[in-house]
Amino acid sequence: MKTIAQSIFIILCLSGKIFTSCADGDFGANPYDPNTPITVSQLPKVLSFTPTEGKEGDVITITGVNFTTATNVAFGGKGASSFEIIDDATIEAIVSSYGGTGAVAVTNHKGTRSLEGFLFIKEIDPTENPNLALNGYATGSAAISGSISNINDDNDKSWWQAAGNDNEWVKIDLGKMYSINTVVMTWDMNAAGTDCDLMISEDDVNYTTIYSIKNWDAVSNDGINKVSFDNANARYVKLANMKNSATPYNMTLFEVEIYNTPPAENLALQKIASASSNNAAAFNAVYGNTSFMWQAEGNDDEWFKVDLGKTYTINNVVIQWDAGAYAADCEILISQDDVEYTSVYSITGWDSATTEGVQDMSFDNVDARYVKALLKNGATPWRMTIKEFEVYKPVSYTHLTLPTIYSV
Repeated sequence: MKTIAQSIFIILCLSGKIFTSCADGDFGANPYDPNTPITVSQLPKVLSFTPTEGKEGDVITITGVNFTTATNVAFGGKGASSFEIIDDATIEAIVSSYGGTGAVAVTNHKGTRSLEGFLFIKEIDPTENPNLALNGYATGSAAISGSISNINDDNDKSWWQAAGNDNEWVKIDLGKMYSINTVVMTWDMNAAGTDCDLMISEDDVNYTTIYSIKNWDAVSNDGINKVSFDNANARYVKLANMKNSATPYNMTLFEVEIYNTPPAENLALQKIASASSNNAAAFNAVYGNTSFMWQAEGNDDEWFKVDLGKTYTINNVVIQWDAGAYAADCEILISQDDVEYTSVYSITGWDSATTEGVQDMSFDNVDARYVKALLKNGATPWRMTIKEFEVYKPVSYTHLTLPTIYSV
């Protein structure tokens, strides 16, 4: 009996200890204090949006939290043209004409949060030569001003300003493979990239440099750098190793345009040609084969003329000279009736050595049927000799006229 009583006593003592421990909280304290307020984030959060692509005027439905106090909605860094708060979890926003590809962002009184994955579709007017960069996705090195999406938004009031002045880069994903042959860069004239490598890729891994720019002068080119090259297949176009060695200002790029420019049509090819001397050989200079040529009887006060057959809008004349027998002074005249002529271009002291005998003369668009070159001041004792006389109409692409951010 004593043994049984002792056992019961021990059990009761142990039970009491357990109960006491539970009461004292030794069995595991509850960390929640009902008197401590719970902090809930008031920042917006974008959970999804639909559709995931859109053009100007399209309505995008955005879902998330903390939208009631929203003050701004942006697509790819470009503000929506307008938006309506449906409720705390839903916003309907209208894509603006300058919408961008990238993140959909919502800003409220506490801050901004975003979600990547929106594709802005720029409606391109039908043309022979569309700017392929408009619907591309732009990325680049760090910026101190402007969004990287500004470089292909067709907006004359936006820019991307690099954080530095050396070894910067920008890249445009065209979305699919294209054949391209022209890239146009529009810079702030006082903060331009003087040097860069133009590179292309099909997979964004393996890149090929197709053109290198060194010591380019933005001021003399009005900030517009047009680079032409042989047709190449590319999805990704990158401007790498960009550097501004001309001014202390951070590089500022307004626009990058990418084209597959159709081959230029030489309007003078095998048309009726005449000349001040050796007229019988004038056709050689429009024959289309530089093995044939027109050679003047002298090396001063000569002229060469071509009848295009009908009136065209033109803006470019190219003369391929024998590099050792050319005119240092040249004036281009145009006419529609072969009676009244107007001067559209004039140059003196031209040196064929700088361009290997190719004299490229551009001017404002004019309507002409007859194109005449007045040739003076032969640069050598040899009689002036033209291998080919070419006339061209304007290329169909247009680039933007943009503001200057810096002044010096």
